[in-house]
Amino acid sequence: MSVNAHEIEKFRLLANDWWDINGSAQPLHHINAARIEYIFRHIESENINIMDLGCGAGILTESLYRQFPNIIGVDACTDMINVAKQHSENSGLNINYSCNSIENLCDEYNESFDVIVCMELLEHVENPEKFLSYCRQCLKHNGILIISTVNRNFKSYAGAIIAAEHIFKLLPTGTHDYSKFIKPSELNKILYINDFELIDITGLEYLPITKSASLSKNIDINYLACAIKR
Repeated sequence: MSVNAHEIEKFRLLANDWWDINGSAQPLHHINAARIEYIFRHIESENINIMDLGCGAGILTESLYRQFPNIIGVDACTDMINVAKQHSENSGLNINYSCNSIENLCDEYNESFDVIVCMELLEHVENPEKFLSYCRQCLKHNGILIISTVNRNFKSYAGAIIAAEHIFKLLPTGTHDYSKFIKPSELNKILYINDFELIDITGLEYLPITKSASLSKNIDINYLACAIKR
């Protein structure tokens, strides 16, 4: 199983204010444009099937839906999916959401997706290597996997935990577990084990004072990665 029950409960408590730009998920609102920019760099066609895995209450899903209507948002937290569905309905969007884990969808969606987007999730799953194997099962041959996660070093501890959770209070205390942060070299290794080819790593710089984000060559803290199923 890739689902961590403690992580699900932790995020369940945040579901109701997920769409509040000043709420518990405010950094996701701030970095959303940069995430979309990165995704668009690696997707050429609009007529594709996309899974937004670990979609939460749908901040990224709704943005992608406007360009890629064949999208499904998947999250293992019931409360998150309920909020996502309600917000989508209130916004007049017909988005397909599923409360499920990736391993439970492998049979139904075997080799079904052109792209799987997995943002800020890998550092919260139980077994990243096994998790990526499930992603592989759901992707078509040459399908694209786009990930964002957090590097593991002193700077990432200072930035993602000390600064974000304790100084600027941008995230609830305990959002991150430093031991689950993933170095780019480690990500490359588990991608390779699962027959993915890593084709790009790009940094995501977040400025808490201005509450803004941009793509960068600096991968010391937050970074995005794109890999191809081979």
